[in-house]
Amino acid sequence: MRDSWIYYRSFYEAWLALSDAQRGKFYTMIFEYMFNFTKWSSDDPIVDAMFCLVAPQVEANIRKYKNWKKAKKKQDGSKVEAKEKQSVSETQGNVNDNDNVNDNKDVYRNFAHLEISTQEFDKLTGKWYTKLQVDDIFDRIENFKNNKKYKSLYLTSLTRLKKQYPEQESKSKEKELTPEEHNAKVLASFK
Repeated sequence: MRDSWIYYRSFYEAWLALSDAQRGKFYTMIFEYMFNFTKWSSDDPIVDAMFCLVAPQVEANIRKYKNWKKAKKKQDGSKVEAKEKQSVSETQGNVNDNDNVNDNKDVYRNFAHLEISTQEFDKLTGKWYTKLQVDDIFDRIENFKNNKKYKSLYLTSLTRLKKQYPEQESKSKEKELTPEEHNAKVLASFK
């Protein structure tokens, strides 16, 4: 059972249009619904119609009240659990068993759950792509909200680089030319 409830100006304005007898019925219906959670109906259709206009707001307040009661009950339970845990921790010391192993890998960049070593970064920048292009792809992956599904930053960035800069990959697959061959090829393109 509730001890209080919210009364809105719109309820009062609806109430002003009613006669004294209708006002009594209207308030009885609101009070019963707010304090006892029981809906009443009246023998007066005008009072019933007025209550139908007020009922959605009253129901919203009831839902808020019931949710608050649930949260309050849950909060009280968690306080009891916390006190039990505190009493246990007072008698027993904390045991810190830290199994973290620091490999001191040479990491070029990491974010969230992804990282790339300098060796993998060098593979990307070695023949095909510039540092600026690779860092741009890293930024895009980092800012992508669904990047949690990626397992390897190296493979993900390589795939994106191939899509973003396909002409550079095809250039890298061509046979590497000696300086003389390159000059001959350039001269031949002018003829």
